[in-house]
Amino acid sequence: MQSPDNGRGVDDRGNDIDTLIFENNTFYNLTSRILRDGGGIIKYAWINHNTVVNVAQWGCTIGAAIEAHFRNNLFINTGFLGVSSTNVWDMLGTAALPQSWIEQGFIQKLRIHNNNFYVSPQIVAALPTGRTATPVFNAHAQAAVDAGGWTSTIKNEAVTFTASPSIPLQVMQDYFNTAVTTKTDMDKGGGSPDFGKTQMPFIFTYPTSSVLYTSGTANQPLGDLNYFGIPVSVSNDEITSNEFQLYSNYPNPFNPSTNIKYSLPVASNVKVEIFNMLGQLINILVNQHQQAGIYNTIWYGNDLNGSQVSTGVYIYKITTDNFVSAKKMVLIK
Repeated sequence: MQSPDNGRGVDDRGNDIDTLIFENNTFYNLTSRILRDGGGIIKYAWINHNTVVNVAQWGCTIGAAIEAHFRNNLFINTGFLGVSSTNVWDMLGTAALPQSWIEQGFIQKLRIHNNNFYVSPQIVAALPTGRTATPVFNAHAQAAVDAGGWTSTIKNEAVTFTASPSIPLQVMQDYFNTAVTTKTDMDKGGGSPDFGKTQMPFIFTYPTSSVLYTSGTANQPLGDLNYFGIPVSVSNDEITSNEFQLYSNYPNPFNPSTNIKYSLPVASNVKVEIFNMLGQLINILVNQHQQAGIYNTIWYGNDLNGSQVSTGVYIYKITTDNFVSAKKMVLIK
Protein backbone atom coordinates (compact mmCIF):
# COMPACT_ATOMS: atom_id res chain seq x y z
CA MET A 1 0.00 0.00 0.00
CA GLN A 2 3.03 2.29 0.02
CA SER A 3 2.85 2.26 -3.79
CA PRO A 4 -0.43 0.74 -4.99
CA ASP A 5 0.15 1.66 -8.64
CA ASN A 6 2.57 -1.26 -8.83
CA GLY A 7 0.29 -4.00 -7.48
CA ARG A 8 -0.71 -5.73 -10.70
CA GLY A 9 -1.38 -9.39 -11.45
CA VAL A 10 -0.54 -9.39 -15.18
CA ASP A 11 0.84 -6.40 -17.10
CA ASP A 12 1.06 -6.75 -20.89
CA ARG A 13 1.16 -3.08 -21.86
CA GLY A 14 2.68 -2.27 -25.24
CA ASN A 15 2.37 -5.84 -26.50
CA ASP A 16 -0.03 -7.39 -28.99
CA ILE A 17 -1.57 -10.52 -27.46
CA ASP A 18 -2.93 -13.37 -29.55
CA THR A 19 -4.88 -15.22 -26.83
CA LEU A 20 -5.40 -14.38 -23.17
CA ILE A 21 -7.22 -16.80 -20.86
CA PHE A 22 -7.97 -16.28 -17.16
CA GLU A 23 -10.15 -19.18 -15.97
CA ASN A 24 -10.79 -20.70 -12.54
CA ASN A 25 -8.33 -18.44 -10.71
CA THR A 26 -8.41 -16.58 -7.41
CA PHE A 27 -6.80 -13.15 -6.98
CA TYR A 28 -6.82 -11.32 -3.65
CA ASN A 29 -4.99 -8.52 -1.83
CA LEU A 30 -3.79 -6.71 -4.95
CA THR A 31 -3.35 -2.96 -4.91
CA SER A 32 -3.84 -2.05 -8.58
CA ARG A 33 -5.67 -4.60 -10.79
CA ILE A 34 -5.58 -8.22 -11.97
CA LEU A 35 -4.86 -7.22 -15.59
CA ARG A 36 -3.23 -4.06 -16.91
CA ASP A 37 -3.59 -4.06 -20.68
CA GLY A 38 -3.08 -1.21 -23.13
CA GLY A 39 -0.98 0.00 -26.02
CA GLY A 40 -1.50 -3.22 -27.95
CA ILE A 41 -4.27 -5.41 -29.35
CA ILE A 42 -5.67 -8.56 -27.76
CA LYS A 43 -7.08 -10.76 -30.49
CA TYR A 44 -9.03 -12.99 -28.09
CA ALA A 45 -9.63 -12.71 -24.34
CA TRP A 46 -11.50 -15.24 -22.21
CA ILE A 47 -11.92 -14.22 -18.54
CA ASN A 48 -14.23 -16.76 -16.93
CA HIS A 49 -15.01 -18.06 -13.41
CA ASN A 50 -12.49 -16.01 -11.43
CA THR A 51 -12.77 -14.90 -7.80
CA VAL A 52 -11.27 -11.46 -7.11
CA VAL A 53 -11.20 -10.06 -3.56
CA ASN A 54 -9.71 -6.81 -2.20
CA VAL A 55 -8.17 -4.82 -5.04
CA ALA A 56 -7.41 -1.23 -4.15
CA GLN A 57 -7.64 0.77 -7.37
CA TRP A 58 -9.21 -0.93 -10.35
CA GLY A 59 -10.46 -4.44 -11.04
CA CYS A 60 -9.54 -5.53 -14.56
CA THR A 61 -8.50 -3.46 -17.58
CA ILE A 62 -8.85 -5.40 -20.82
CA GLY A 63 -8.10 -2.52 -23.22
CA ALA A 64 -8.65 -2.85 -26.97
CA ALA A 65 -9.66 -6.41 -27.88
CA ILE A 66 -11.07 -7.79 -31.10
CA GLU A 67 -13.05 -10.37 -29.13
CA ALA A 68 -13.40 -10.49 -25.34
CA HIS A 69 -15.60 -12.60 -23.07
CA PHE A 70 -15.93 -11.57 -19.43
CA ARG A 71 -18.33 -13.89 -17.60
CA ASN A 72 -19.04 -15.82 -14.39
CA ASN A 73 -16.62 -13.69 -12.35
CA LEU A 74 -16.99 -12.73 -8.70
CA PHE A 75 -15.51 -9.33 -7.74
CA ILE A 76 -15.63 -8.34 -4.06
CA ASN A 77 -14.20 -5.02 -2.76
CA THR A 78 -12.47 -4.19 -6.01
CA GLY A 79 -11.65 -0.50 -6.45
CA PHE A 80 -12.04 0.07 -2.72
CA LEU A 81 -10.00 3.31 -2.79
CA GLY A 82 -12.82 4.97 -4.72
CA VAL A 83 -12.44 7.53 -7.49
CA SER A 84 -11.85 11.27 -7.73
CA SER A 85 -11.54 13.88 -10.46
CA THR A 86 -7.88 12.97 -10.85
CA ASN A 87 -8.15 9.21 -10.33
CA VAL A 88 -10.77 7.88 -12.73
CA TRP A 89 -10.87 4.14 -12.13
CA ASP A 90 -13.40 1.37 -12.77
CA MET A 91 -13.85 -2.30 -11.87
CA LEU A 92 -13.91 -3.40 -15.52
CA GLY A 93 -12.64 -1.29 -18.39
CA THR A 94 -12.56 -1.97 -22.12
CA ALA A 95 -11.55 0.16 -25.09
CA ALA A 96 -12.51 0.59 -28.73
CA LEU A 97 -10.40 -0.87 -31.52
CA PRO A 98 -8.02 1.58 -33.20
CA GLN A 99 -9.30 3.00 -36.48
CA SER A 100 -6.51 1.21 -38.36
CA TRP A 101 -7.90 -2.17 -37.30
CA ILE A 102 -11.46 -1.16 -38.16
CA GLU A 103 -10.28 -0.15 -41.63
CA GLN A 104 -8.88 -3.68 -42.04
CA GLY A 105 -12.39 -5.04 -41.55
CA PHE A 106 -12.19 -6.11 -37.90
CA ILE A 107 -15.40 -5.79 -35.87
CA GLN A 108 -15.12 -5.73 -32.10
CA LYS A 109 -17.09 -8.35 -30.16
CA LEU A 110 -17.49 -7.82 -26.41
CA ARG A 111 -19.65 -10.12 -24.28
CA ILE A 112 -19.87 -9.05 -20.63
CA HIS A 113 -22.48 -10.93 -18.61
CA ASN A 114 -23.20 -13.08 -15.54
CA ASN A 115 -20.79 -11.32 -13.16
CA ASN A 116 -21.01 -9.95 -9.61
CA PHE A 117 -19.43 -6.68 -8.43
CA TYR A 118 -19.78 -5.71 -4.77
CA VAL A 119 -18.07 -3.23 -2.45
CA SER A 120 -18.77 -3.32 1.29
CA PRO A 121 -20.95 -0.36 2.35
CA GLN A 122 -18.56 0.31 5.29
CA ILE A 123 -15.87 1.19 2.77
CA VAL A 124 -18.11 3.40 0.66
CA ALA A 125 -19.36 5.27 3.75
CA ALA A 126 -15.81 5.92 4.96
CA LEU A 127 -14.38 7.30 1.71
CA PRO A 128 -12.79 10.72 2.30
CA THR A 129 -14.17 13.97 0.92
CA GLY A 130 -13.67 14.16 -2.81
CA ARG A 131 -13.84 10.38 -3.28
CA THR A 132 -16.84 8.37 -4.47
CA ALA A 133 -17.40 4.66 -5.02
CA THR A 134 -15.61 3.15 -8.00
CA PRO A 135 -18.03 2.54 -10.90
CA VAL A 136 -18.46 -1.02 -12.14
CA PHE A 137 -17.81 -0.26 -15.83
CA ASN A 138 -16.19 2.45 -17.86
CA ALA A 139 -18.38 3.97 -20.59
CA HIS A 140 -17.15 1.59 -23.28
CA ALA A 141 -17.81 -1.57 -21.25
CA GLN A 142 -21.18 -0.25 -20.10
CA ALA A 143 -22.19 0.33 -23.73
CA ALA A 144 -21.34 -3.31 -24.52
CA VAL A 145 -23.47 -4.55 -21.61
CA ASP A 146 -26.38 -2.35 -22.69
CA ALA A 147 -26.12 -3.39 -26.33
CA GLY A 148 -26.09 -7.07 -25.40
CA GLY A 149 -29.10 -6.76 -23.11
CA TRP A 150 -27.11 -8.23 -20.21
CA THR A 151 -27.90 -5.72 -17.46
CA SER A 152 -30.04 -8.21 -15.54
CA THR A 153 -27.11 -10.68 -15.37
CA ILE A 154 -24.84 -8.19 -13.58
CA LYS A 155 -25.24 -8.71 -9.83
CA ASN A 156 -24.41 -6.60 -6.78
CA GLU A 157 -24.53 -9.16 -3.97
CA ALA A 158 -22.59 -9.52 -0.74
CA VAL A 159 -20.82 -12.85 -0.21
CA THR A 160 -19.93 -14.64 3.02
CA PHE A 161 -16.84 -16.70 2.27
CA THR A 162 -15.80 -19.63 4.43
CA ALA A 163 -12.53 -17.83 5.28
CA SER A 164 -11.40 -14.63 3.58
CA PRO A 165 -9.26 -11.54 4.21
CA SER A 166 -10.99 -8.93 6.33
CA ILE A 167 -12.68 -5.90 4.78
CA PRO A 168 -9.81 -3.45 4.00
CA LEU A 169 -11.41 -0.52 5.81
CA GLN A 170 -8.33 0.38 7.86
CA VAL A 171 -6.15 -0.11 4.78
CA MET A 172 -8.21 2.47 2.90
CA GLN A 173 -8.32 4.94 5.79
CA ASP A 174 -4.56 4.78 6.43
CA TYR A 175 -3.81 5.20 2.74
CA PHE A 176 -5.49 8.61 2.75
CA ASN A 177 -4.14 9.64 6.16
CA THR A 178 -0.96 11.64 5.51
CA ALA A 179 -0.03 11.35 9.18
CA VAL A 180 0.44 7.59 8.76
CA THR A 181 3.90 7.05 7.31
CA THR A 182 3.77 3.23 7.16
CA LYS A 183 0.57 2.25 5.43
CA THR A 184 -1.47 -0.68 6.74
CA ASP A 185 -1.20 -3.68 4.45
CA MET A 186 -4.04 -6.02 3.62
CA ASP A 187 -4.96 -8.97 5.81
CA LYS A 188 -2.65 -11.94 5.18
CA GLY A 189 -4.39 -14.13 7.73
CA GLY A 190 -1.09 -14.85 9.44
CA GLY A 191 0.39 -16.26 6.25
CA SER A 192 2.81 -14.95 3.67
CA PRO A 193 2.72 -14.55 -0.11
CA ASP A 194 6.36 -15.66 -0.31
CA PHE A 195 7.27 -19.12 -1.56
CA GLY A 196 8.01 -21.64 1.18
CA LYS A 197 6.33 -19.58 3.90
CA THR A 198 3.10 -20.36 5.78
CA GLN A 199 0.29 -20.25 3.28
CA MET A 200 -2.59 -17.83 3.71
CA PRO A 201 -5.54 -19.73 5.25
CA PHE A 202 -8.30 -18.44 2.99
CA ILE A 203 -11.13 -20.55 1.52
CA PHE A 204 -13.41 -18.80 -0.95
CA THR A 205 -16.40 -21.11 -0.86
CA TYR A 206 -19.78 -19.55 -0.06
CA PRO A 207 -23.23 -20.95 0.86
CA THR A 208 -25.30 -22.80 -1.74
CA SER A 209 -28.23 -20.66 -0.57
CA SER A 210 -26.61 -17.56 -2.12
CA VAL A 211 -28.28 -16.30 -5.29
CA LEU A 212 -24.80 -16.25 -6.81
CA TYR A 213 -24.53 -20.03 -6.49
CA THR A 214 -26.77 -20.46 -9.54
CA SER A 215 -26.08 -17.17 -11.36
CA GLY A 216 -23.53 -18.56 -13.84
CA THR A 217 -24.12 -19.11 -17.53
CA ALA A 218 -24.70 -22.82 -16.87
CA ASN A 219 -26.44 -22.24 -13.51
CA GLN A 220 -23.12 -22.75 -11.75
CA PRO A 221 -21.65 -20.62 -8.96
CA LEU A 222 -19.95 -17.40 -9.92
CA GLY A 223 -16.24 -17.27 -9.21
CA ASP A 224 -13.50 -19.89 -9.02
CA LEU A 225 -15.15 -23.32 -9.23
CA ASN A 226 -12.17 -25.11 -7.68
CA TYR A 227 -13.66 -24.36 -4.26
CA PHE A 228 -16.87 -26.22 -5.11
CA GLY A 229 -15.48 -29.27 -6.89
CA ILE A 230 -17.49 -28.36 -9.97
CA PRO A 231 -15.89 -28.53 -13.43
CA VAL A 232 -16.06 -25.54 -15.74
CA SER A 233 -18.94 -26.15 -18.15
CA VAL A 234 -17.83 -27.79 -21.39
CA SER A 235 -20.42 -25.79 -23.30
CA ASN A 236 -19.78 -22.42 -24.88
CA ASP A 237 -22.84 -20.24 -24.81
CA GLU A 238 -21.11 -17.79 -27.14
CA ILE A 239 -21.57 -20.24 -30.03
CA THR A 240 -24.84 -19.70 -31.80
CA SER A 241 -27.15 -22.20 -33.48
CA ASN A 242 -29.72 -21.65 -36.21
CA GLU A 243 -32.32 -23.92 -34.58
CA PHE A 244 -33.80 -24.94 -31.24
CA GLN A 245 -32.42 -28.28 -30.20
CA LEU A 246 -32.30 -30.55 -27.16
CA TYR A 247 -29.29 -32.88 -27.36
CA SER A 248 -28.85 -36.35 -25.92
CA ASN A 249 -27.54 -36.19 -22.38
CA TYR A 250 -24.08 -37.52 -21.63
CA PRO A 251 -23.12 -39.81 -20.11
CA ASN A 252 -26.20 -42.04 -20.38
CA PRO A 253 -26.69 -44.21 -18.36
CA PHE A 254 -25.06 -42.10 -15.67
CA ASN A 255 -23.97 -41.95 -12.06
CA PRO A 256 -23.73 -39.58 -10.26
CA SER A 257 -24.33 -36.73 -12.77
CA THR A 258 -25.12 -36.07 -16.42
CA ASN A 259 -24.83 -33.12 -18.79
CA ILE A 260 -27.89 -31.74 -20.59
CA LYS A 261 -27.11 -29.59 -23.61
CA TYR A 262 -29.48 -27.41 -25.66
CA SER A 263 -29.31 -24.63 -28.24
CA LEU A 264 -31.30 -21.43 -28.71
CA PRO A 265 -31.25 -19.60 -32.06
CA VAL A 266 -32.84 -16.53 -30.43
CA ALA A 267 -33.21 -15.15 -26.91
CA SER A 268 -36.00 -16.93 -25.07
CA ASN A 269 -37.50 -17.81 -21.71
CA VAL A 270 -36.13 -21.27 -20.90
CA LYS A 271 -37.18 -23.98 -18.48
CA VAL A 272 -35.38 -27.33 -18.16
CA GLU A 273 -37.19 -29.84 -15.94
CA ILE A 274 -36.73 -33.43 -14.76
CA PHE A 275 -39.71 -35.81 -14.46
CA ASN A 276 -40.07 -39.44 -13.42
CA MET A 277 -41.91 -41.95 -15.60
CA LEU A 278 -45.18 -41.15 -13.81
CA GLY A 279 -44.94 -37.57 -15.03
CA GLN A 280 -44.18 -36.22 -11.54
CA LEU A 281 -41.86 -33.19 -11.40
CA ILE A 282 -38.51 -34.11 -9.83
CA ASN A 283 -36.35 -31.02 -10.34
CA ILE A 284 -36.04 -27.72 -12.22
CA LEU A 285 -32.53 -27.11 -13.54
CA VAL A 286 -33.09 -23.91 -15.52
CA ASN A 287 -35.85 -21.32 -15.27
CA GLN A 288 -34.71 -17.99 -16.71
CA HIS A 289 -34.39 -15.79 -19.79
CA GLN A 290 -31.31 -16.64 -21.86
CA GLN A 291 -29.61 -15.14 -24.88
CA ALA A 292 -29.11 -17.08 -28.13
CA GLY A 293 -26.40 -19.71 -27.80
CA ILE A 294 -25.55 -23.27 -26.84
CA TYR A 295 -25.91 -24.12 -23.15
CA ASN A 296 -25.07 -26.99 -20.83
CA THR A 297 -26.62 -27.73 -17.46
CA ILE A 298 -25.86 -30.58 -15.07
CA TRP A 299 -28.26 -32.82 -13.17
CA TYR A 300 -26.76 -34.42 -10.08
CA GLY A 301 -29.54 -36.98 -9.60
CA ASN A 302 -31.28 -34.93 -6.91
CA ASP A 303 -34.83 -33.68 -6.41
CA LEU A 304 -36.15 -30.21 -5.57
CA ASN A 305 -35.20 -30.74 -1.92
CA GLY A 306 -31.65 -31.80 -2.76
CA SER A 307 -32.26 -35.47 -1.90
CA GLN A 308 -30.85 -38.16 -4.17
CA VAL A 309 -33.40 -40.04 -6.27
CA SER A 310 -33.45 -43.78 -6.91
CA THR A 311 -32.24 -45.79 -9.89
CA GLY A 312 -34.59 -45.54 -12.83
CA VAL A 313 -35.60 -43.91 -16.10
CA TYR A 314 -36.21 -40.14 -16.05
CA ILE A 315 -37.40 -37.57 -18.56
CA TYR A 316 -35.61 -34.29 -19.17
CA LYS A 317 -37.69 -31.61 -20.88
CA ILE A 318 -36.98 -28.17 -22.28
CA THR A 319 -39.69 -25.56 -22.74
CA THR A 320 -39.04 -22.21 -24.47
CA ASP A 321 -41.25 -19.53 -25.97
CA ASN A 322 -41.38 -21.42 -29.29
CA PHE A 323 -40.08 -24.93 -28.65
CA VAL A 324 -40.75 -27.98 -26.45
CA SER A 325 -38.76 -31.22 -26.48
CA ALA A 326 -38.12 -34.13 -24.12
CA LYS A 327 -35.77 -37.14 -23.95
CA LYS A 328 -35.18 -40.13 -21.68
CA MET A 329 -32.15 -40.86 -19.53
CA VAL A 330 -31.20 -43.63 -17.12
CA LEU A 331 -29.77 -43.22 -13.63
CA ILE A 332 -27.92 -46.30 -12.33
CA LYS A 333 -26.61 -46.65 -8.78
